[in-house]
Formats: sequence, structure tokens, C-alpha cells
Amino acid sequence: MIALASVALSLSGVAHSSETKAAAKPDLAAGEAKATTVCAACHVADGSRGMPTYPILQGQHPEYLVKQLTE
Repeated sequence: MIALASVALSLSGVAHSSETKAAAKPDLAAGEAKATTVCAACHVADGSRGMPTYPILQGQHPEYLVKQLTE
């Protein structure tokens, strides 16, 4: 789950760049670091919700996660 979140986080920074002709390669290490510290604080390491009010990240499509992070 951390890997999926790290890919989504790293893609969210380059997904909407209109000036870039070729998408930059995502920084998976930076995405994983963010997912382990920021996302896991509320959604726990496996992507399930830590509290009933938090959405479940586990099993979500990467495109959905990117959309939610960028909108």
C-alpha cells in the first residue's frame, strides 16, 4: 500500500504540468517518504483508515489517488 501511495504522491507533482512535453520520471523514494510520514499518520501503513472518519486508501486506483491529491 505504501508503494501505491508513493507512486500517486510522486505523480501528483507532475501530472498537470502543461509546459512539460514529456512527463518527468516520478521520484519514488520521495513519494514513499511522504506516504510513510504524512499519509500513514492518519491512514496507517496498510492504507486502511485509522479512524472511521478517514477514507480508506487501500485498494484505490492510482489515478483516483492522484486526482484526489491534485484537486
